[in-house]
Amino acid sequence: MLINILNPKLTLFFFAFLPQFVDPGETGALPRMLLLGGVFMAVTFVVFAAYGVLAASVRSHVVSRPRVMAWLRRSFAGSFVARGRRSRPSRRGRARGRSGVARGRRPRCGNPELCGW
Repeated sequence: MLINILNPKLTLFFFAFLPQFVDPGETGALPRMLLLGGVFMAVTFVVFAAYGVLAASVRSHVVSRPRVMAWLRRSFAGSFVARGRRSRPSRRGRARGRSGVARGRRPRCGNPELCGW
């Protein structure tokens, strides 16, 4: 429940989506909004609890099998390596001469007089 209260996206959702279900001229608009917010939080709790129960049941099947654990470790390691390779600095920035232009390439200028090539 604390996660739902401190989540700014949830607050924006309440202020943007829920008011369309409450008549502003109604005398009990605030209690109705609180009721709708409470219903939303209760449904969210039920869904998260179901996720937890499902994850706990799957965990026992996964942890008890060494081959599955080895496969999971390898796949996570591979994904970390792939992400590391993708986030490394590019080589383009290092192979530049004094002019700032990559060696062996012409600048992307259409006018040779202005670009100096």
